Amino acid sequence: MEQPTFLTAFLAGGIFGTILTAFSSIFIAYLTHKLTGKRELDKWRLAEKHKASIEILNILLQNPKNEDINDWTYKLRGSSIKLQLLFESGSAPKPLEDSLEAVFKLVQSKKDGVELADWSIQLRENIKMLRFELASCCQG
Repeated sequence: MEQPTFLTAFLAGGIFGTILTAFSSIFIAYLTHKLTGKRELDKWRLAEKHKASIEILNILLQNPKNEDINDWTYKLRGSSIKLQLLFESGSAPKPLEDSLEAVFKLVQSKKDGVELADWSIQLRENIKMLRFELASCCQG
């Protein structure tokens, strides 16, 4: 092989190899960043779902007196919305959403003064269903 041809081939391959290496390194760094970001976001969402679930259950366990009952419904609705926003669609899955709504309606009926005789039993059963739905929907 002649000297100029060898030098040209070496330089062309070296430059091409360098460019290819640079682009592949940039692509791998970008892909790694995207995958790590998604994984970290998923971990954060799961942790926040657990916190919001515990917050909702703590609010339900308060069973306040007459003067605090207005705050009870507002706290419950606020925590419910906070939980629902943590799902990718912006809304909880249908069974969880229905369970949250059933519990809220019972709490609202107590606030409105139209609670049934077996209200506490219904609330307990609905909270039990809500706990089940929270456990199944808020898993990693």
